[in-house]
Amino acid sequence: KIALDGEFAIVAYTYDSGGMRLSTATTLNVKRDATRPIVTLYKGEQVLGQGFRITLNAEDHASNLADGVEGENKAGKRYNYRHKLAPDMTYTDTMTQNATQLYTNLAIDKTYDMYVVVTDNAGNKTASDVISKPALWVSKNEGNIGETGTHNARTYYQGNIDVSLTGQDRNNVDIKKVTYQITGTATENGTMDGTSYNKGQALPGNEIEVVHNETKTIPVRADGNWTVTVRNYNKENVVVSTNTLEVTRDTVNPAVNNLTIATTNTKGEPGYYSEPKVTVQMNGYTEDTSLKKAVYIVTGTATGSGKVGNTNVSAGSVNTGEVNIGPNDTIDITADGTWNVVAYVYDRSGRITAQSNTLTFVRDTVAPTITSFTKTSHGEETTIDVKVVNNDWGVSGQATGGGYTYYKDGTKVTQNTSTTYQYAGLSALARVIAKVEVKDKAGNVSTKTITVGTSKNFAYTGSAQSITLQPGKYLLEVWGAQGGAASAYNQQSAYEGGKGGYAVGEVVLTEALLNYVYVGGMGKRVGNAAGGGGFNGGGDASRSYGTANGYYVGAGRWRG
Repeated sequence: KIALDGEFAIVAYTYDSGGMRLSTATTLNVKRDATRPIVTLYKGEQVLGQGFRITLNAEDHASNLADGVEGENKAGKRYNYRHKLAPDMTYTDTMTQNATQLYTNLAIDKTYDMYVVVTDNAGNKTASDVISKPALWVSKNEGNIGETGTHNARTYYQGNIDVSLTGQDRNNVDIKKVTYQITGTATENGTMDGTSYNKGQALPGNEIEVVHNETKTIPVRADGNWTVTVRNYNKENVVVSTNTLEVTRDTVNPAVNNLTIATTNTKGEPGYYSEPKVTVQMNGYTEDTSLKKAVYIVTGTATGSGKVGNTNVSAGSVNTGEVNIGPNDTIDITADGTWNVVAYVYDRSGRITAQSNTLTFVRDTVAPTITSFTKTSHGEETTIDVKVVNNDWGVSGQATGGGYTYYKDGTKVTQNTSTTYQYAGLSALARVIAKVEVKDKAGNVSTKTITVGTSKNFAYTGSAQSITLQPGKYLLEVWGAQGGAASAYNQQSAYEGGKGGYAVGEVVLTEALLNYVYVGGMGKRVGNAAGGGGFNGGGDASRSYGTANGYYVGAGRWRG
């Protein structure tokens, strides 16, 4: 008879009268285990975002804990986790080999009694003490709910809330006491559990004992990220179960500062930029309790390809949608166009800041196009008219106060909005270097220069004309007078006189010189009789007249 737990080998022998061993029996190996397993640890705690987890330690030194193989001398699963609602009588069983058990479907506002049965390979069983999952929940909410957590993870509220808790039922004699604790820092003045706190003041975090089976309600009347913890202690004053609830009360909208342009040294008018990039600065935002994100939105029309922040854009309408941005981050815009930038801040309670200022500006890096710049006419001796054709102002348009600036011989003479200008009050036969500068609001500039001069026309007077030319270079253009018309002999049909010739050339004078100009006249028309030549020019039907001095060309037509 073996009355001691352990492993034993039993063998029998036979001897003769002389003491000689005659035989040996087969060895019998036996194990005796009449001792129940020992539970050294059994506790439960709420794991935020997961559920209520049971952790177990047990041991058995004789036959060891059940190895999970059922059959002869095998007891099957080693752990049977049992739980029930505190008032109920029926338990729900979970058989497993695992030393932990996670419950993900327990109601947060209910108390559950729990224990575990441990089995060894000899079939001995032992049960742990009964613990309770404390009930802990938001029992009242006076505002909207933002982001929500599961299994007591953090939930965000926009108004007053009440948090309630219950330890365990009255019949659970294994629990000695129940406590609750609140930790966190007030982000606005208010009260927590009836005590006033100032903004920035942290709660002391003391554990406060409550009656086991009574409901305790905590009014949350101060903004902050709050953690409420309920603990159950056993008779040895050891924490055996814990429940934790994270809540945030946030009654203040987040705030965002104005956006500004960080680009410097712009050469354009206010709101117009021609730099390689325009940089928008986020000048900070505040949200003390439950900041979620800050975003910017850029809308507008691109006139070319480039980037808006991290978004590639091409010509056309643009809307970046919401893009996250840090409190002092920047947004670089490298695409030409007209842009509107706004920013918002969101918190986790569902509040959103009022829209920031709308920053509206133009980026334009393309200079205006000058198609032509020409002299259109000139007056007698003292004026020159010019005209510029500009067919592309880009996105920014003509500069305020006039996009056309006219220069005479390198000196600015006027700035206006007109495409035409008259250089007046010039000296006789003056040469002018005319330049036009075309500028848009972004400061982009195009220029074009022409060299033009005034001129003097000499009309027919029938006599010599004179002009004194100062030293310089002159362009001379002369046209000969037309010859006279004639009729064929004894016929009435007429023959027109020949056109005068044309000559052009330059004359360089090194000193002032009096010059004579002889403007020729058209020859006279004749019939059967001879006519007469024009002055210094067109001949009649039978001969051509001319002079040897002055600038002229004559022409005539022979009769017949």
